[in-house]
Amino acid sequence: ALIPLKIFDWKPISLDAPSTWRELSKHLTYLITFLATVQLSRQEKARDRLLAAVALAGAVIALIGHAHAFLNLQKLFGWFSYREANPPFLSTFGNPNSLAGFLSLSATLSLGLACSVESRLATALWTLAYVTTGSAVLMSLSRAGIAFFALGHLAMLSVMLARRTQTPQRRTLIVGVAGVVGVLGLAAFVASETLWVEFQSIDSLEKIRNSKVALWPVFFHAGRAFARLGMGRGTFEIGFTPFNTFLPGTLFTHPENIFLQLFAEEGALFTALTIGLFAWGIRASIKPLRELGTLETATLVGLGVLLLQNCFDFGLEYPACALSASVSLGTLCRAERYKIPRKPGWILWATATCLSALALAVGMPSHHRFEERLAKAYQAGTPANRLEQLARPMLRRHPADYYLYSLLGTAFSSGAHPKPVQALEYVNRALLLNPLDGNAHLAAARALLTLQQRMHAFLEYRWAYQYSSAPEVINEALAAVKDDDELHQLIPHLLSLAEKMSERLWLTGRHLESCEVLEIALNDTQDDPVTRVRLAGCFNQLGQGDRALQALSKLEKWGEQDEHFILTKAESLNVSHRNDQALAELQSGRDRFPSNSSLALALAQQLLLVGQPQKAREILSNIEPWVSQAGTRSVLFALRGESYEREGQRVKALDLYQLAARTQPSAGLFYRVASLYESLHELQNALGAVREGQKLDTPAGAKTAADWISRLEAAQQQLRAAREEDLIVKDAPAP
Repeated sequence: ALIPLKIFDWKPISLDAPSTWRELSKHLTYLITFLATVQLSRQEKARDRLLAAVALAGAVIALIGHAHAFLNLQKLFGWFSYREANPPFLSTFGNPNSLAGFLSLSATLSLGLACSVESRLATALWTLAYVTTGSAVLMSLSRAGIAFFALGHLAMLSVMLARRTQTPQRRTLIVGVAGVVGVLGLAAFVASETLWVEFQSIDSLEKIRNSKVALWPVFFHAGRAFARLGMGRGTFEIGFTPFNTFLPGTLFTHPENIFLQLFAEEGALFTALTIGLFAWGIRASIKPLRELGTLETATLVGLGVLLLQNCFDFGLEYPACALSASVSLGTLCRAERYKIPRKPGWILWATATCLSALALAVGMPSHHRFEERLAKAYQAGTPANRLEQLARPMLRRHPADYYLYSLLGTAFSSGAHPKPVQALEYVNRALLLNPLDGNAHLAAARALLTLQQRMHAFLEYRWAYQYSSAPEVINEALAAVKDDDELHQLIPHLLSLAEKMSERLWLTGRHLESCEVLEIALNDTQDDPVTRVRLAGCFNQLGQGDRALQALSKLEKWGEQDEHFILTKAESLNVSHRNDQALAELQSGRDRFPSNSSLALALAQQLLLVGQPQKAREILSNIEPWVSQAGTRSVLFALRGESYEREGQRVKALDLYQLAARTQPSAGLFYRVASLYESLHELQNALGAVREGQKLDTPAGAKTAADWISRLEAAQQQLRAAREEDLIVKDAPAP
């Protein structure tokens, strides 16, 4: 993709060289930390202090989290909020999985220190630190972290039981068991319900398959494409994007499996070498298990827990877990076996530090900074040609960043003078790197529309809408549609998006097209009973009862006939002037769902329509004791009033309409009251009812009500004038 731009004569092995340089800086830092720990751990007291520092760090973070939970704080320290994270246990870690990994190691070290120190006070304090940290692991709600934390403690207790015959180890066993019981008891007291809900999501093999484990084959497929030399360390976020063809808008920074991470970024050969060298180093540097003390055993178990958890998470990709693991691992290694000098030359440390700093400097800034800089330039209205010149150095540093190409394609496809050919050049590169980029598809649609490739353009509009779900995309596309073929090309293959498109058409007054979009989506993509009933309702509003019945016919075949189906079908039959069939349908539905108030009200309304007001009142009287909602009771009173009105009993009808208006005020009910008052020649009361309805009506309805008020006031004045004239005639002297 870069050769036509003449940016490179050579290309790095890594997909994003700056990211790999930053990873090199991190790994050199971990190596320096590890070697320094190995040197310091020659003395047992120094080793214990280093492990105590890691354990205390975990205890402090756990205390911060417990304090926030106790005070019910929603922001860290009362003022800081995470931008995209919402951890269930608020602390200095935004990711609960990384928090669980770090605290698992710290808690295990606290348990080891509690079991190995001689002072009873120190034992009590470290046990308290262990309970505090271990309970925070459980409250993090990290499923993998909790599971392997428990597994590590089983291993720890197994070692203690194996050594229980030794007198000093009996106290160790008692302390270990007491600590574990304390952690479980505190967690059960504080977060038992939350933990139960969390673990119900993985209580079967099927649920586990549908979790993050389901993505492992996709991650392996991406790694296999770079099996020779890998994507480059630290480049998974950019390198995996072309393979993400199932979750548009989702950014995968890590595969959440340390072995898949290495395989994808380093390739098969270097992954095997890395694992082999690590295993050989562990085997050669650490004492046999039977020779390890309690603290050393706890350290080894904590590291094992962290490593196993990273088969499902990615805590070791961040410095908190990685640095604590480097320190812990360094305390286990035996420097004397390899004759490492006690005082290595300052040149070694200075060289490693300078290399780390140099790698960090070369790797900065990250591609996110360049994306922000280019986006700000685009939003500031920078011309496309100038934007291209600004982007070239960025593309030279980050050749696999699809966003830069997508933004350039957007710039060339929009504006007063678009350049569609240049836009398509950049768009093709962006879509090669990210096939699900909605902005790139939108830029392609605009460019193709400029080139008069209309059908292909609307296909790109469809993809842009499917991958972004942005309403402005569908608004722009619908405004450009000229015929039915283009509209059909635009219909998304996802029913939820097709429904939104239909709603947009309906709101803009294109009602028939709105119904057709839903109909085509139901027939071509996936069928849904609720959407099909909604489609029938749309046809009913257009007065096309036969098409509504046709839309509902499939549901009859499938046996999907709930109360909504019955109500919609009855409405369709009424629209088709088949009132008797609608009545039979509602009566059948009433027999099937006798407790459904909506069906009872619809049946009563249908009985009024066919001229059976007495039967309608019987239905309403039967359900009245069971109706409690104000809106439903208001409808019930209004229907009873209508039944009396149809029989000419206007006074009873008036009382019921007033009761309905008091129960749930609405403009329509007040207008009905006003109409009855007018028919009874009570003009003053009619005026009051119209004015009350006018307050609740829409502007257009209120304007019509104003004409009604004028007519009533005129009639009232005429009546008053007639009465005054009649009084004058009566008071005149007789001749």
